[in-house]
Amino acid sequence: MQNLRTSIVVLTVTMLCALDVARAETISVNISAKAAPRVTFGAEQLARALNDAGFESTIVRGRQQVRTDRTIAVTANGPAGSEGFTCTMRTSSLIEIAGGDASGALYGCLELARRVREAGQWPTNMSCSDRPVFKLRGPCIGMQKTSLLPGRKIYEYPYTPELFPFFYDKQHWREFLDFLVDNRMNTLYLWNGHPFASLVRVPE
Repeated sequence: MQNLRTSIVVLTVTMLCALDVARAETISVNISAKAAPRVTFGAEQLARALNDAGFESTIVRGRQQVRTDRTIAVTANGPAGSEGFTCTMRTSSLIEIAGGDASGALYGCLELARRVREAGQWPTNMSCSDRPVFKLRGPCIGMQKTSLLPGRKIYEYPYTPELFPFFYDKQHWREFLDFLVDNRMNTLYLWNGHPFASLVRVPE
């Protein structure tokens, strides 16, 4: 009976140790309680990348007290300049993302998320900085057709679901806007010949 009890204790301890080894590391992504929506979005994308890499991440706002194995501190008032950021590994368990503003903090989160996805693990040596060269960056979408419409004059292409179905596709726009964010675009141009003919109903 004593040997059976000893075996059960040993087996239980072994199982507990195995469970502890298998436990995923926890990481908190700390942002301000009043963080701008774009900072929150960046933190969410970073947390998603960490989860995909096998960590358990959580977004911590303001002075919340959450004990985790590692921490990523995100701020939006650093010296990096407009839309710039720095990512610095302070210790093996602490990375700081300092954006020059909310956009910079967003881009810093996206850069760290990209590196986590590529490596599939917590960075071993993180030190980078970046800042867009151009102030305005974005694509131009042509809201025109290749021929005149019946009963319409040149440049008259009303933004209707029949003529431009993609313009009313919400899922399409979500995916496209996410694509623009990933590539650090900050503007979107709709190219039309004459806005009044396209957007406003006016007398002929």
